[in-house]
Amino acid sequence: MTVARLHMEDPASLRADIEKISGTISALNNQWPMALLPETELELLMTAWRELGIPEPETPIPAEARMPAALSRITLSPRESSILATLATVSDRAEIARLHYVSLNTVKSQLRSLYKKLGVGSREAALLVAHQEHLLDN
Repeated sequence: MTVARLHMEDPASLRADIEKISGTISALNNQWPMALLPETELELLMTAWRELGIPEPETPIPAEARMPAALSRITLSPRESSILATLATVSDRAEIARLHYVSLNTVKSQLRSLYKKLGVGSREAALLVAHQEHLLDN
């Protein structure tokens, strides 16, 4: 979540979170959480460490352990993409329903399904993941 927020916020505003990530990885002496990050997000985190003067975890991540960018992509159906795009501009579920010519219950169901697919539990988190995964670029 912190890494996704780095795309939209100043690293200095996330300093405490970035320090916590670095400290936890160093304390556990385990790089696997970073190996799960796509290359661009990993580079963004490492840049934030350098800019803020936060010590990076000592053990480098082997290139073969990094997640390929293609595996990090989330594929949405056209309907899910449409709901997500509307979610980015409209905050009221009733208005989303009106715009898509469906019932409020249908929108609630579609949002639950979308949140589950994105692995999130809120509108804000869904939009952060959508930004991180470039799902709103179209």
